[in-house]
Amino acid sequence: MITRFAYIKLLTFDPELTASFFKKSYGFKISKSTINNGDNNITLQSNDIVFHLISYPNQHSRYASGDRVLEVGFYVNQLEYIVKQINSPHSLCSKIFDNIRINSEEVVLETPNELRFSFTKDPSPQSEQNLQQDQFQFSEIDHLAICLPKDSINVWSFILSSLLELEQCFEQKVVTQTSGMDSLVLRSKENKKVKLVLVEPLSEKSNCQLNNYLSNNGGLGVQHIAFLTKDIYSAAKYLENKGVEMLKIPKLFYETISASIEKEQLDKRVLSDYNIIFDLDGPGYLLQCFTKPIPNSTVTFIEIIARYGSDLFGMKNIHTLFEALESKIAVA
Repeated sequence: MITRFAYIKLLTFDPELTASFFKKSYGFKISKSTINNGDNNITLQSNDIVFHLISYPNQHSRYASGDRVLEVGFYVNQLEYIVKQINSPHSLCSKIFDNIRINSEEVVLETPNELRFSFTKDPSPQSEQNLQQDQFQFSEIDHLAICLPKDSINVWSFILSSLLELEQCFEQKVVTQTSGMDSLVLRSKENKKVKLVLVEPLSEKSNCQLNNYLSNNGGLGVQHIAFLTKDIYSAAKYLENKGVEMLKIPKLFYETISASIEKEQLDKRVLSDYNIIFDLDGPGYLLQCFTKPIPNSTVTFIEIIARYGSDLFGMKNIHTLFEALESKIAVA
């Protein structure tokens, strides 16, 4: 079924400015630039991460709060299966998608607020990445986090799981003094490379980062994009040198996990200096750090993740990220 992420299409007021940011800050290369009806559409790439930057249709768009993810592309090995599921008399796709386009090459599903999911046949299914070992690289998209309105996470989980043959492999509720969220993870059954993190607020009334996202984005959407790297320390240092602002992690977090950090022979000071969070996951562990929203966006941010024998997520890290984002709102 789904084999890997194909691309992210980003709707932006200024494709050239956004392209310059990702070139300078993340080392992306421009692979294509075209002029279409006076608009400059740009394709950026870093290994298997592909961004298509397209211009807003006009400056008065109803989504003019900033740059936002317009479309997520997936490669699949059985496009016919998705078509069959959509056309099934028992299909529930219309509950979350109000525009469905099908042809022999592509299937596109679109939500009421114009977030699109597109599926095309994988031209070259991949095995392991052949990355240089002596430097960090952003190799591929590890996962996407999709922010949903309250009370919709179960419907989305059920429909995506049946439509795309995804399995639910993780679930967590986070509760703080002022807000909270439900979260779950869906991933591709065959190769487990595609992971979608679904999150929703526990209350529509709380002034939490998820409700703020939904308000600023005009509804549901991609809250953050996670880049996979083999060397998160070099990646974090590189981003710092490029002036990328990182989400600050409270120093207390590192004190509470000192024993686990020492067991894995990690340097607590380095983790703290670069705002890298640590958590155990099964037989291994994972390290993550998070940027503040990308320029010209009030909603979407980037995560950097490195996995060491880990393929899911740690409960402590999810709670820590949520609280860090909530603290950012409180300060603002």
